[in-house]
Amino acid sequence: MQYFNLASMTNSHVEAVNQNNLKHNNFISKILKITFALSFISIMSACTSVQYLEYTELPIASEEEALVYFFRESKFVGGGVSYYIYEGDEQSPVRLGGLKNGTFFYIYRHPGNHTFWAKTEAKDSVTLELAAGEIYYIKGEVDMGILAGRPDLTIVHPAEGRSEIPELRLTALPDK
Repeated sequence: MQYFNLASMTNSHVEAVNQNNLKHNNFISKILKITFALSFISIMSACTSVQYLEYTELPIASEEEALVYFFRESKFVGGGVSYYIYEGDEQSPVRLGGLKNGTFFYIYRHPGNHTFWAKTEAKDSVTLELAAGEIYYIKGEVDMGILAGRPDLTIVHPAEGRSEIPELRLTALPDK
């Protein structure tokens, strides 16, 4: 059995012990940061709860209003991140619906200029000049962020939207 005599420890011994303690503290700090980040992502994805609806055919635009589809492909990367789509400014937003991995929803809007946006740790938006009787498709994706995935909204060609939406689940619109 080996005993330490604290009085006989040299400065280099003390420095070595301090270096070991510093490495241990840095390791614990990294573990805590990772745990916090994973917890934050879990909480953020749980915040967007949506219900799924059955549908037999997709709606078409009316003569008085435009039809806007919001959709998100099913992908592994960013699959746990969900977010809501809003219209209007951040001071008085109107929540339109939630986009989870592999879902879509649609809204009818009067013609005119409309800005739609989503926000997690960062905000992304698209602005469209809507025309009555027309159909628009906005694709939502997730880009990598620091603590959570960032929403990425893109206006896509109708042919792309029409081909992707039948593979997705329809989500219910939120209660206003």
